[in-house]
Amino acid sequence: MNGRSTAPRKAAIYLRISQDREMDGLAIDRQREDCENLAQFRRWDVIETYVDQSKSATDRTTIRPDYDRMVADLSLIHI
Repeated sequence: MNGRSTAPRKAAIYLRISQDREMDGLAIDRQREDCENLAQFRRWDVIETYVDQSKSATDRTTIRPDYDRMVADLSLIHI
C-alpha cells in the first residue's frame, strides 16, 4: 500500500468577474461549468461554491464577501 487516501479530495470553487455590465451571470455560469467539469475530471468533491459578481480583485478597498467567507471556511477546515 502506498499510504495515499482513496477518499476524494475536497475542493472549493471561487467564481469572480470584475465587471459584469449586463449582470446576466453568463460569465459566471461559464466559469462555474469549467470548474465543475475540472473537479469531476479530477474526482474532487466540491464542498462549496463562492461567487463574487462584479467585484474587482485589484482594488484593495473592494469588499468581496464570498472570498472572505471562503478564507474563513478554509481556516476552519470546512474545505
